[in-house]
Amino acid sequence: MSKEVNPKSQVELIAVPADGQLVAPHFARAPLFVLAEVAAGQVGTVTLLPNPGRPEGGLVGWLADQGATGVLAGDMGQRSRDRCAEIGLWVLTGHEGPIEQVLQGFADQQRPDETAEG
Repeated sequence: MSKEVNPKSQVELIAVPADGQLVAPHFARAPLFVLAEVAAGQVGTVTLLPNPGRPEGGLVGWLADQGATGVLAGDMGQRSRDRCAEIGLWVLTGHEGPIEQVLQGFADQQRPDETAEG
């Protein structure tokens, strides 16, 4: 069962595996993770955390413990995808390039429709 997200009405805490300022190509091997608040088309507070290795509860569990609600990644193995689904984190893969651009691209997709009646 997939989680339905309405980012227009809530703050999302997005986890992005990072290698420097770029999206890391492999989720679990990323040296760092960026956690970014995104709401109503805006990227807010951004936190950088080192990859904890193999924490109790796994890497996905650790991200959930940090408050993550979803993951934007380059690639992610099936076990990590399954674990995300189990605990309710949404996952979007296929991202590459500068993290700032990836996050803003995601935020732009979440921007409220200015022509819609509220």
